Amino acid sequence: MVQFNLPQNSKILKGQYFKDKTGSSNLKIVHVYRWDPEKNENPREDTFEVNLITCGNKVLDILNKIKNEIDPGEPMETDLFKLTLDEIREKGIQQMPHTLREALEGLIKDNEFLKPVMTDDFIDTYQHYQFERQVIPDEGRPTAFEYSSTYSC
Repeated sequence: MVQFNLPQNSKILKGQYFKDKTGSSNLKIVHVYRWDPEKNENPREDTFEVNLITCGNKVLDILNKIKNEIDPGEPMETDLFKLTLDEIREKGIQQMPHTLREALEGLIKDNEFLKPVMTDDFIDTYQHYQFERQVIPDEGRPTAFEYSSTYSC
């Protein structure tokens, strides 16, 4: 069992209330105990309204939704533009895809968030359609630089 040493005379405070913004009626109220040992603050209990239509009903699904969408945490104090690529990977900062191919490949790897509103067959068909109609033909064309360097007189 993990031992926590809370500050003396600490009391659990009422934290923030994060209200659902979707207007859904299928909500679950979740209370999360939060305490940072590095800060000299009392622990608090934050309350979240989680829409179960866009989130699974398992505890880990709910905690991931809170962490990723509702309350992602404190902002980073580092200038992201001064970080090297290795430092960005160490800190776990995700990068946006640079091409349509990368975006579709990311969708293939992680499409759980679409499953409450779309069928697996639709997602699969959409991915194949995009590859056939946009990715493969686009990658077969020369870029502007390739065109100017190859076909210039």
